[in-house]
Amino acid sequence: MHPRHNRGGKRGCSIILLFIGVVTIIGGGLLILQNLGLETSGVVTMAEIVDLKPTGTTHNRKDTANTEKRNYYLVVEFQTEEGDTISNTLDHISFKLSEYEIGDSISVIYNKGKPQIIELNSLENLLGFPIGLLVIGGVLFVLGRKLFARGM
Repeated sequence: MHPRHNRGGKRGCSIILLFIGVVTIIGGGLLILQNLGLETSGVVTMAEIVDLKPTGTTHNRKDTANTEKRNYYLVVEFQTEEGDTISNTLDHISFKLSEYEIGDSISVIYNKGKPQIIELNSLENLLGFPIGLLVIGGVLFVLGRKLFARGM
């Protein structure tokens, strides 16, 4: 069989790209809605960094003579409006230990109904990753659509 006659197998790639693009766009949109909900109904407060937990992953940085660096999760403690003390680990990862120190105060936003749900209070943290997902999903979708139109 001539290679040009086997278009069924090639369309699979474009369908997979379309599917991954749509799922990524939906995921990014849901994260934006979730984070915007936290931003509009959440409570902003100052939290103290009480610990830096190693993530277990390391990376080599060329700008520091190839020394091995470890990533850290921030463990914070704060008071809710009701006066309860909450201690929890942020999903935010610090890529350099000097960025934060134990005892530093940072602005966090927490869910009033579930104060264990907390995020670093910054637009970049709340929307950066979801917008990145939307962009990547959009690129994959457009690429998949173009390949599908070409019969690939």
